[in-house]
Amino acid sequence: MNKFLTNIPPLILAFIAVVIWGFNFVAATIAVDGISPFLMLSLRFLLVFIILIPFYPKPPIPIKQIIIISFTFGFCHLGSMFLSLHMGLSSSVGIVVDQVGVPFAILLAFLFFKEKSNIFEIIGIILAMIGTFFLAGTPNAIGNPAAFLLMISAGFFWALYSIELKKFNSKSALGLVAWISLFSFFISFTISLIFEENHLQMIQNSSLSNWLTLLYTVIFASIIAHGVWGYLMTTQNVNKIIPMILLVPIFGVFGGVFFLNEEVTKEMIIGSILMVLGIKISFLRYANKKNS
Repeated sequence: MNKFLTNIPPLILAFIAVVIWGFNFVAATIAVDGISPFLMLSLRFLLVFIILIPFYPKPPIPIKQIIIISFTFGFCHLGSMFLSLHMGLSSSVGIVVDQVGVPFAILLAFLFFKEKSNIFEIIGIILAMIGTFFLAGTPNAIGNPAAFLLMISAGFFWALYSIELKKFNSKSALGLVAWISLFSFFISFTISLIFEENHLQMIQNSSLSNWLTLLYTVIFASIIAHGVWGYLMTTQNVNKIIPMILLVPIFGVFGGVFFLNEEVTKEMIIGSILMVLGIKISFLRYANKKNS
């Protein structure tokens, strides 16, 4: 897969990943409407592992490192995200709040790898973050404070997950996704058995939309997007790629409008413009380097 990805510009790869992740919030909201969050995550991880393991029978990095990433990603990041949506945080608010992972990631990149940001990146990221709050529209965070805090946690653990990908430097992005899914399945299913009930009944009563959105999270969000993102995190400068994540709310919010019948507001339009402008500014240093 890596040989194929090297022929595609990194920013295009990052754009593909963020489009998929934007609509993934809509899919996750629909998915947890009928199935409890950790049971849904268990099914997701199990399907990903079954699909990928025939192609990647050997772990690409030491098992200890895979377990660390699995805990950060499977339990801490996705667990917090799915539980937050299940507790009532709306898709639009959730996808905006989750963007706190961007400044967290840049801070962690400095702490772990001494990657420094210049003035263009700082201004661009601040502008884009302001845009995320416009995109929030009328948030329901006040009525769901615990869910709101959980989504902030999800953002932080996404940042930590991205840093771990670069630190452990797997040569096989999809191979890592396969083995992360195996250990994340055991973690999620254990949590589900302890804290959730009526597993068989929920599966039997689940709707077609539950299964379709589950398949979206498996094939697109888990295999394609995370495979691409894992490749980028191990081959590219973190601060060059991370700002692309700020585009996720645009696709997530408009996906919510189309699939969840959410209202289009002026805040959504203004926020989208600010975020795209912020992304453009944050890339000025790299464009100047290329042309110099």
